[in-house]
This record gives sequence, structure tokens and C-alpha cells, in this order.
Amino acid sequence: IWTLAGEQIISRLSDDEIKAILAHCVLIDGMAAVALTKRGFMELIGVKASAERLLFNGELCISDGLKCQLNISDNVPKLELLDGARRLTSLVYYPYSGAAEHETVAPGVSLFENRFGGTVAVTAFHSGASVYRMCNEARQEWLFRILDSLAGERMVPCVANRQDVMVLGARTHSGDLLLAVFNLNYDPMQT
Repeated sequence: IWTLAGEQIISRLSDDEIKAILAHCVLIDGMAAVALTKRGFMELIGVKASAERLLFNGELCISDGLKCQLNISDNVPKLELLDGARRLTSLVYYPYSGAAEHETVAPGVSLFENRFGGTVAVTAFHSGASVYRMCNEARQEWLFRILDSLAGERMVPCVANRQDVMVLGARTHSGDLLLAVFNLNYDPMQT
């Protein structure tokens, strides 16, 4: 599965490179979708994405009601589905915290098969949103569901290589070494 995230990556690719990528299974974030729309690739990604501001305060999975936090402050673009695109999630507005009723505002994630045989998932959510919104349990499940939809079957998330970690070290005022190890994966770290 390929990914395209952010406007900057789109500006670095030629039209032919973009078409070649879109012939595969591709996960595209909101900012990349806006850039692709501006470049005329709407018909290959199944949505028209714009920087229009929307009033919403959550994202809801169509199939089973999984709720994810997402706020207007995350500068999430508006997605409009084109013919043949399927909505996987919706951006929604709840009138108050904990409300069961909601208003559907716009698509949150779409799935589309284009004329090159590629399967494209476009998310309004994007890599510029806060880390807190990316790393919570509901957002992880959201990502796994999108990957399953792209693959056409349930995928098993795993780390094929050694565990990716980040290590930071510093000396305290007393001269002791302080070492911190951060797990950069969703998989538990082996000790």
C-alpha cells in the first residue's frame, strides 16, 4: 500500500509519477488530496478536496459507529464524493459532549477504484493534525480498517524488521546519564 501525505510531496511528483502511484492501492491524506484536486486528479482519486472550513467535532465510521476525535482546529479539508466513490466514515457534528444524535457534515474517508485499476482511500484527516489525534486507540483502529479496505481483506499489522525505536540521552546536572527509549510502532516492544 502506497501513501501520499501532505501538499509538499505532491509538488515534487510529475503527472506521470502520480498516475503510476494511483494505479496501486494508495492511502491519501487530506492535504495531499487538496493538492491532487488542484492538479486535476479528482477523477483518479474519487473526490474533490478543498480547504473549505467545516463545522464538525468528530468522525464516525459508517459500518459500526466507531468514533474518532477530530476537530475543526485540525484544518481538515472538505471532501466531496465523485461518482463511484464510497464513504467509509463521516465528519459529524455533535450538539454537546456525549450526545448520541449528530449531524453528518461531510465524508471523512472515501474508497474508490479508478480507471487504472488502483484502489484509493482518501482521508480528510491529515498528517498535520496533532500527534494526540494520531496516536489514540480509536485512530489506530480507524487506520487498520482503512488498510483492510484497501487490501480487500483483513491485514495483520506487524513489524517485519527489528523494532523501530528512538533513543534520546542526556546528562543530568550531577553527571548521571539519562536514557529514554521510545517505541515508534503500535506493536508492543520486546524486552
